[in-house]
Amino acid sequence: MSSSNRWLKWLNTLCARGFRISAAEDKESLSEIDVNESKVVQNDVNNYVLNISGPTAVGFRRCVLKLSLPKFDKNGVFEINGVTRSIVQSIRHDYSNILSAEKEYVVDNWVKVLKFNLSGIISNALENFCNNGVIPPENVLQDKVDNFLKTDYMCQLIKNTDVAKESVPETIYFKDIVPDGLDVDARQFPDKLRGLVDYASTGAGDNINKSYRLVKGTAIDSKGRLQKNKEGNDYCSTIQNNVVGIEYNPNRVHLLRAQYEQVLPVENNEIPYIRAEHNMLEGMHFNTAVMNLGYKTYEDAIVFSESAAARFKAIRTHYVRLNTSNKVDLRVSVGNTVSANTPVLEEVDSDNKIRYKYCENLTVNGIVADVNVYQSRSYGRDTKKTVVEIHESVALMPGDKITTRGGIKGVAVVCPDNKMPHVMSNGELVPIDVCISIKSVYNRRSVVTLWEMAANRYVIDNKIDDLISKPFNEPVTYEYLMDNGYGQMTQLYMKGKELPNKTYVNPLFFLRNEKIASDQLSYNGNKQMVTLNGTPVNNSRLSGQKFSLANKENIEFKGFHNISSALSAKAKGRMHVMNIINALKNNNT
Repeated sequence: MSSSNRWLKWLNTLCARGFRISAAEDKESLSEIDVNESKVVQNDVNNYVLNISGPTAVGFRRCVLKLSLPKFDKNGVFEINGVTRSIVQSIRHDYSNILSAEKEYVVDNWVKVLKFNLSGIISNALENFCNNGVIPPENVLQDKVDNFLKTDYMCQLIKNTDVAKESVPETIYFKDIVPDGLDVDARQFPDKLRGLVDYASTGAGDNINKSYRLVKGTAIDSKGRLQKNKEGNDYCSTIQNNVVGIEYNPNRVHLLRAQYEQVLPVENNEIPYIRAEHNMLEGMHFNTAVMNLGYKTYEDAIVFSESAAARFKAIRTHYVRLNTSNKVDLRVSVGNTVSANTPVLEEVDSDNKIRYKYCENLTVNGIVADVNVYQSRSYGRDTKKTVVEIHESVALMPGDKITTRGGIKGVAVVCPDNKMPHVMSNGELVPIDVCISIKSVYNRRSVVTLWEMAANRYVIDNKIDDLISKPFNEPVTYEYLMDNGYGQMTQLYMKGKELPNKTYVNPLFFLRNEKIASDQLSYNGNKQMVTLNGTPVNNSRLSGQKFSLANKENIEFKGFHNISSALSAKAKGRMHVMNIINALKNNNT
């Protein structure tokens, strides 16, 4: 049964406030539009006419209302006003067996959730009609439906990425209940749902501790009851399919889902040296030094050399949309190169005034990837909606968001190659690709970063084609890597001179994130920012391994022994961690 027929059949079963509803498709003739000689007109909404009749407070009355619903995919994903959303499943207590001593949980799928809410909206729209016989205003029903689809907590925003969309069927919402035994502050969760709900997957903002994901493979039977997966999975698909080294990063799992679901595709995508079995994340390896590079590595900044930044190109997708009843001419075709100043669409109104639509967010030239034209409806008017999809390939720029699979995150600082630390390779000094702050490792207890770097070198040295990481079942342990020389420190050079302390250097897999920072923290290009009275934002030393006195005291207050113990409780690589952190202590005199 088609989506349109499903909703039509359901609308004909409704009985709101005692009224009989007879629904039919609102079949306006589709006028064909030629777009570069291709007829690509299709519906992006299902239109219905509701003939409503029944007794009111002033006698038997009839009225006609129109209703447009977006097209939903099989998982309840839809688009409204250019924004992708999904109807989420609702989890609630099951009171069907009142004699049961324990509360059971059942899930209402997205279709049930939408039907329940639409029933309430239609009933509410007919309130005045029922009480006094006044025919509802033309758009009263549509406005209420649109408001629900755009703002209700059951219609959640989703990222337009493959990783995010894959996990949509697992999204659930605890509606009007608090799960028994849930104490978020104490990180305690109900045993009843353990292995069914991924407690590390709660969303941010208003949905925190309400919206979660089911564990990958969790089944829902015909009665809405949850059935545990048979694969032994512990996390939702986003984590289960993409995470590496989770054994060395258990306290930051809850932060990874949002990072993974915002990852952009990259032009020069590489297969990770060590990867999750079903990895969908795109990124690149860069030779990385765990060290501070003056003020550039402050405030969670990640320093890339100019040459590395130029290679790390992300593919961003932009959409130019126009939904109107006026005449529209397409000024581009698939494969055309466009800039921010290229007219993409031309609109001619009833007074023959011409307005152009541009892709103003382009930072470099983009390529037209796709064009679609839809028969649509807006504010009760029949319209044509034209959507032009444009891709641009963008090199890494200062302020762009960068993440790793282990949870290191920050904004990019781009530094000239000659101002980066260098490593000796085949008798020549070559610049390091990336510098990440020592603080970003010890503050986050990020053993996984050190483990991944060592594991990457292990794969390269042993010419291993495919090293698969599975949660709590890693193919190679940190202890083994340390015992076999993969924690060795490397001598680096600045301006041809040896740095006083050796540094940990190995490849690390980086991801481009869709968030673009609007400011550049404590730098501007290659110049340090200053305050209003002219003093530097941070008074760091000139050497890349120098660190401010305040930060040194902060580390010593926490205790080197405590930090290394916390970092290596499971890893058993305490000397390696101590060597990395001691680079701070020895350089702060």
